[in-house]
Amino acid sequence: MDKTKLEKELSSYMGRLLRENFGRGPGGVFTVISPPFITVYFKAFLLPLEKALLDKGQVIYVQKTRDLLMETLIEEIKGYIQLNIHLDIEEFYYDWNLELQSGMFIMIHSDKNNIVNHSYKN
Repeated sequence: MDKTKLEKELSSYMGRLLRENFGRGPGGVFTVISPPFITVYFKAFLLPLEKALLDKGQVIYVQKTRDLLMETLIEEIKGYIQLNIHLDIEEFYYDWNLELQSGMFIMIHSDKNNIVNHSYKN
């Protein structure tokens, strides 16, 4: 399958998943597949309740809530990627930049055949 199409499908899935689980989705989702990495960046992702907590200096509550949700979402994301892209995710990392209302997922897969075509320009 075309790499660009896979990236768009994965971006769409991630936006929908975040919207369903957080109650509001990000303003934009950008995915890059470059074996052995899959990176997903999202922007404009801060809930009104989270903003209120941040305004009161309660960053820890926002982080803890997101960590709790991510515990279940990571397995769901890995399953989706296995089922639809046929890659086994070995490592999954995420980070939030609450100040910039953005976040990022970084995944490392184990595909030795690099089923996703990629090229680098010199």
